[in-house]
Order: sequence, then structure tokens, then C-alpha cells
Amino acid sequence: MNDEGKTTTDAARGTDLAQSDSQHLKIVIDRIEDDVATLVLYEDDRVQFNLPVEYLPKGVKGGDHFQVVFKKDSQSRAAEKQKAEQLLKELLGQSDEGEKK
Repeated sequence: MNDEGKTTTDAARGTDLAQSDSQHLKIVIDRIEDDVATLVLYEDDRVQFNLPVEYLPKGVKGGDHFQVVFKKDSQSRAAEKQKAEQLLKELLGQSDEGEKK
């Protein structure tokens, strides 16, 4: 960590992760086999994951670099929570006022 409490890579990216609702990462395609890309986190090559190439831009190949942004989607989460609560009410036979039918 540096004097500001950021890790070196965070400071280099200018990101204060504790106060941000998004995370920017650099990803490298290590290889593509059978239409599945093995992606590696640039800052830590111990972190790897596989992704079907259909989810990547056309023409990608091993060695290509990408910027990936993970952004918290609070609106989507709230909408899914509301759907789940409504479904639970329906399954329990309750109306919107919370009474059983």
C-alpha cells in the first residue's frame, strides 16, 4: 500500500476501490481452445477464468488485451428483489395488503 492507503495497482489506475461502485480490470486472452477463451487478470496471472468466445468481440485471439468494468447495478437488484417478493406473496396466497386469500 502507498501513503494514501491504496495498493500500487489501484494507485496506478487512479481508483479508490473503497469508495467506488465500479472496478476496472485489464484482462488478457491467454488462449482459445474449442471456442472457449481462457482469460487472465493482467495484474495477477493466478486469476483465470474461461468464457465462450461468443461473448467476446469477433476476431479475438490469444494475446489480446481488454478493459473490463464491473459496475454495481442497484436498480436491477431492486427490481429482482421486488419480483421475488411478489412471487413469494403469490405462492403464499397473500394479496398486496398481506392478507391471506
